[in-house]
Amino acid sequence: MINSAVEQFLPALAVGMLLTVVLMRCAPQVLWMLPGLWAISFSLGIFASCRFLPRPMFAVGLWYLAAGLVCLVVESGPRELSPWAMGIAFGAGQLLVALVLEHGYGDSVEER
Repeated sequence: MINSAVEQFLPALAVGMLLTVVLMRCAPQVLWMLPGLWAISFSLGIFASCRFLPRPMFAVGLWYLAAGLVCLVVESGPRELSPWAMGIAFGAGQLLVALVLEHGYGDSVEER
């Protein structure tokens, strides 16, 4: 089941990587948008993988979508690449993933 979830997630990772390469080469003036675009791409990967993961993982996808959109709005003022945008969005998102996986799969692991 995990392999299927990873397979569903890979296109979103590829899009994030290709988007980074294209923006770096063709439009470096908009690199400030990368944390928001990465978070949105990550949310799409989570939504694609949701059927193989615990049900609350949908909320994690919503977090990454909202965080990505907020990053784009907040960073549009100064238009500078901020490490805080990336750190807050993905740091909190990964903590949410850990909580969901602990509570979603925790019972079956403890029974072994």
